[in-house]
Amino acid sequence: MHVWQKNDPVREAREFVKKHQLTFPVVVDVDGQAVKRYAIEGVPTNLVIDKNGGIRYLGVDFHEEDLRQAIEAALKE
Repeated sequence: MHVWQKNDPVREAREFVKKHQLTFPVVVDVDGQAVKRYAIEGVPTNLVIDKNGGIRYLGVDFHEEDLRQAIEAALKE
């Protein structure tokens, strides 16, 4: 069973963003398009995708500092 089928992913994402005081966009892949395109196997999986669609960061679980650094690096380009 798909993870999102048993929970409210949007609500959970909002709670996560609030808890961790994230200031960057968080997108929930409720229809599974990113799962298919990027062969994601676990939740949470964090992707930073650059303006050309390339993966700048792919990490399973939540490693806040690594994710922030990847976002900052992608925004500089």
